[in-house]
Parts: sequence; C-alpha cells; structure tokens
Amino acid sequence: MKKEDESGTCLRKFCAFLRGVNVKGTAMKMAEVCAVFEKAGMENVSSLLASGNILFTSEKEPEALQGILERALGEHFQYEAFLFVKDSREIDLLCKDNPFDAQPDFHVYGFVGVNNIASVLADEFQKGGKAQGEE
Repeated sequence: MKKEDESGTCLRKFCAFLRGVNVKGTAMKMAEVCAVFEKAGMENVSSLLASGNILFTSEKEPEALQGILERALGEHFQYEAFLFVKDSREIDLLCKDNPFDAQPDFHVYGFVGVNNIASVLADEFQKGGKAQGEE
C-alpha cells in the first residue's frame, strides 16, 4: 500500500524481519532498534512486541532498504546484521496463502525467507547424511 506524506512523496508500508536478534550475545531492545531505523531515514517506525519484526514506511525499494538497514543495525549493534524486508502486499499474500486453519489451542507460524528457500533447504537436507535408523 502506498500513501503520500506531507511533501507528496509516496510512502510504502514495510515489515523488516530481523534474524539473529537476542541470540549469541546480540541483545537488542526494540525501542533502540526503532531509533536506528528512524536514524536511517525510515518513517512511522514501530516494533511488534519483542519479535524482531519492525513496521515502517519508506519511499525506497525493498532491495535498497535491506542494505541500508543491515548497515545501520550492524554499525550500531556491532554485529553482522541480516534481515528480510517485505512490503504490505507480500505480507498480505503470506497471510492469505497460509494453508493452516485457525485453531483456538494452537498458534500458526509463518516462515519468511529468501526466494526459493524451500528448494535450497530441501537440497541441503538431501546432501546431509542420515542417522542410523533414520527413515
């Protein structure tokens, strides 16, 4: 979805999915992550609880945003940042194409990855050896 800011610039809604957050000594407070996003030029920045998922708007393309945000996070937190950036259309498709029905006693989780990740993971799985007795 696009909307214009006060200057007439078209802003698109995005979600950044941070990887490696709060593991192996990379501790981050989401308020601080949001501040890094704002300093990097993102607007309307907010976090989804402590999930490592950040909502924001920008006029830039997702490919450019990924590099900008990875550099900003890496410099600020002193780690090799890695994230996925999806726009609101892609998020809507992820939710719409979810094959699982809602169940009151269960959570439904979605997997966000790079293009063709399922094939890459399947190939890697096939290369790996099987444990004794594994079918």
